[in-house]
Amino acid sequence: MKLYSVLVLVLLGCAHPPPVRPADVTQVSSSAYTVEQALLDSYLLNPFSLSDEIRIVTARDKKKNIVGYRFKKIKPGTLFDKLGFCVGDVVYEVNGLALDGPKHAMEAYVSLQEARRFEVRLWRRRKGKRKTIIMSYQVRNAKG
Repeated sequence: MKLYSVLVLVLLGCAHPPPVRPADVTQVSSSAYTVEQALLDSYLLNPFSLSDEIRIVTARDKKKNIVGYRFKKIKPGTLFDKLGFCVGDVVYEVNGLALDGPKHAMEAYVSLQEARRFEVRLWRRRKGKRKTIIMSYQVRNAKG
C-alpha cells in the first residue's frame, strides 16, 4: 500500500484496529515473532489508534539528544504486548534506521509498510543493568 493511501485513510478517521487474536502473533523464540499481515496493516493504516494502547516518550542522553523512544504504557493483550515489548523499553533502531528524531522515526514507520521482515533494537533495564535486545519479526499472510 502506498503512503498516499495510508495518509488518506488516516485522515478519514479509520476505526480502531481489531483485537489481537492468539493466532495473530506467534512467539517463535525469546526475541522472534511472526505477525499476521492483516493485523499489522490495521495498525499501520491508523497509527492514531495506538494512543489507547501505548504511550511513548522520547528517550534522551545526558546531552539531551534523542536516542530513541521509551514505552511508558503498554495495555495488556494489545499488539505491542504480544510482540514482546515491555514498559521501560527504549526502542533505538528499526530496520537499521536510528530513531534519533521524528524524521527517522517516520522513515522507520514507512519502512514497515512493505516489510515482510523487520528488526527492532532496544534497550531493556533489568536489575539496574541495561541490556541490548534485538527483536525480529516475520510478517505472514493469513493463507500461510
